[in-house]
Amino acid sequence: MRSLLAPIFTRSEAGIALEGILSDWTIRKALKQGEGENIDKRKSKYKGKYKQEQLFENNIKCGKLSLFFLHPNLAPISHIKYKGRPKVYYRLPSKKEISRAFGIIETVIHYDTIELDHIRSAAKYRAEAHAALPRRRPGYYAVGTHAKRIGVSKTTIRKYNKIALLEVIPREPEKIELTLQDLAQLPKQWDNKKAGFIWLETEDGKKFRANKKGGKKALAHSQGGEVYRLKRRSSFYKDGR
Repeated sequence: MRSLLAPIFTRSEAGIALEGILSDWTIRKALKQGEGENIDKRKSKYKGKYKQEQLFENNIKCGKLSLFFLHPNLAPISHIKYKGRPKVYYRLPSKKEISRAFGIIETVIHYDTIELDHIRSAAKYRAEAHAALPRRRPGYYAVGTHAKRIGVSKTTIRKYNKIALLEVIPREPEKIELTLQDLAQLPKQWDNKKAGFIWLETEDGKKFRANKKGGKKALAHSQGGEVYRLKRRSSFYKDGR
């Protein structure tokens, strides 16, 4: 990207330099995001799912993924007087300036490269941004950690895993055998947020909710057999290319 654009450029010059790579609409939106405007218009989609504070946080994060992030203090805009609308000039910030704008403390200088084809699509670009961490540091990660890091949903992260060719290796869930006393101490209320993470299971693989009602059903179904409490564990992520 830096090799395609001059350090100081106008929107029209960016359109010429990136013709066939990014649309004029994408460039307009990216520059507006850099100015702190029009960051994200997905509020209506997530209105019933997220709290307003989470929405704002996600919107800011999505804006910061802009290809042309221009910090207002670090990318000054100047006007040259002439007939018609004055031109607006943008300065492409350096890597150090971008790091400073995001509050990144550079203990180790490292930058991830990205192929030209990956910036033609917002999905491919975000998928590469998501894949950078597990490629550099393979390990165990929760889907929610990745989702929060780039401001998207867990479902979207699973799609990005395929786009970026990340290899995700699931682990066997943590399995604990429960006694009658353990079953009696299960909570009465059921937290739906934990539905996919913690559950009860009998020896034949039948699953039940991890509350008192579920415990009674599991015990009855097992007919005196074993009842287990299972907890999902984070998967291992690594580069699958």
